[in-house]
Amino acid sequence: MKFIFSLIIISIFCGCENKSTYHLSEDEKLANAITKKVALQINHEFGLIPCGTGGQMMDQIKMLHLAFDCRKPLDIDTSRQLLVAAVERFVSEVNANESIRPYLDNYPFEAKNIQIVIFIQRPDGSHFNPDGLVVTSAKDGVLEYKTDDPNGPLFKTVHSETYEEALKQLKNHPKSDGLQ
Repeated sequence: MKFIFSLIIISIFCGCENKSTYHLSEDEKLANAITKKVALQINHEFGLIPCGTGGQMMDQIKMLHLAFDCRKPLDIDTSRQLLVAAVERFVSEVNANESIRPYLDNYPFEAKNIQIVIFIQRPDGSHFNPDGLVVTSAKDGVLEYKTDDPNGPLFKTVHSETYEEALKQLKNHPKSDGLQ
């Protein structure tokens, strides 16, 4: 037993040794800077709390991702406003940065290249309302609004619309002042 325990300890210490240091590439540095800027702007303007970032950028930057926590209940209309505002802000910042353009899979960057997820929950992770929205997202140019699914493992999509449909909805209905 001592032998196995010793092997585990030796494996942990030897396996965790980092002999090379990873350095971010120029496109990663630029993407991170833009993502951070947008996350802070959205936090300041709408009170959403940044909780995750990501992207798809193996060869070229194809997609950038931001996730937020929202600490108040949202309905579909308010969620739509937040998602569209976040996507537009992100697209605008990417396209305004001339240094990142050579690394983009397509320029100008579009709504389909941005992924935004908003988790709607209390600080302890509980939901505000059993029938209310718990996750809302913009991904691949489609906005989805989800609730808990009592019969399934995760969530149930209660409404879905394209980004263009969401823009039309916002044009036809005045914006709410209750975003923050």
